[in-house]
Amino acid sequence: MECRHFADQTCGSCPLLGFPYGAQLARKDAAVRAALGDLASAEVWFPPVASPQSDFRNKAKMVVSGTAANPVLGLPFGVSLTDCPLYLPPIRAAFPAILDFIRLADLQPYDLTPALTKTSQKTAAHRGELKNVIVTCSPSNDLMIQFVLRSRATEARIRSKLPNLQEQLPNLRVVSLNIHPEHKAVVQGGVEIVLSDETALPFHISDELTLYVGPQSFFQTNTYIASRLYAQATSWLSEVRPSTIWDLYCGIGGFAMAVARPGRQITGVEISGDAISNANKARDALVKNIPNLDLTFRSEDATLFANTHSISSPNTGLPDAVIVNPPRRGLGTDLVQWLNKSGIPTILYSSCNPTTLAKDISELPNYQIVKAQLFDMFPNTTHSEVLTLLTRR
Repeated sequence: MECRHFADQTCGSCPLLGFPYGAQLARKDAAVRAALGDLASAEVWFPPVASPQSDFRNKAKMVVSGTAANPVLGLPFGVSLTDCPLYLPPIRAAFPAILDFIRLADLQPYDLTPALTKTSQKTAAHRGELKNVIVTCSPSNDLMIQFVLRSRATEARIRSKLPNLQEQLPNLRVVSLNIHPEHKAVVQGGVEIVLSDETALPFHISDELTLYVGPQSFFQTNTYIASRLYAQATSWLSEVRPSTIWDLYCGIGGFAMAVARPGRQITGVEISGDAISNANKARDALVKNIPNLDLTFRSEDATLFANTHSISSPNTGLPDAVIVNPPRRGLGTDLVQWLNKSGIPTILYSSCNPTTLAKDISELPNYQIVKAQLFDMFPNTTHSEVLTLLTRR
């Protein structure tokens, strides 16, 4: 894959782009094996799952710079990435209409560049309203656009001009305003105002499974690899045939619904109420295709949920298997210790951080890795997604 931004060093997001893809994949596979070390013997490793090298990212988080009359989408300080070859083609095709909309609605970019000798950085950071534009594309090429704003000052103007954007982008399904008043590195704030009739974007993962991705939802940025990840999880669990499963950190319910079967009881747990709302929406659609599913989602903290189930008394409703897919920081000591003492036969652990994965598994001495595999969710980078299956010793 060729990229002018890599060639001229204006973007450093793909540090491995200069290596042939086969060499990238081998390097990553060796790195994740080294991270897990003696925790995973050579015999347990499956071959890595390769990704397309371009046209795979389903989400673009673009910093808005420049001016309302001449906006720029990409990196801070005027670096445009609208031609980035990683994004799915419908995302790249939407950028001209989005730029036109910024001009039409007169949305002044959030200014991080103080005028020389005239404006302090602190003062400059409080000029302008539009911080980021986040564009998400579904497998059916429908779009969701979030405008991340410093305040609601331009909300009425955006609402009045929105039909123009919807006319230019007939595949635009969800539009929202995210209000992020603080000057922080995190991209989104806590207040979401949905302007469209639809509140979540359908992601058709398979003939039977459709997930719903809302403005505040987490979903893997590589839909192709995510579907392969779900398929492998389903295959591995089918070999141990659990009748009850907990999916902790379930998000919008991807793993839970991928492994759902009649006669199998599944409980998904996620602290985000918005994610659980979308998981329930997907569950209701799935039940229409596969009757008699026993699938429940709960908006709770995963560790607190686990601790409500005693591991010292019989018949406390512990499952046959647990799926965990935590944030990069890992599971945390409390949940790891609970799992280690639980006696649950099987743990399926999906991780985007091999370092915290290795730390957590090293603190599960009652379990052993029996299967492990790298999924190249983030080609051209050093980041990895690793799926492991652990059984009780």
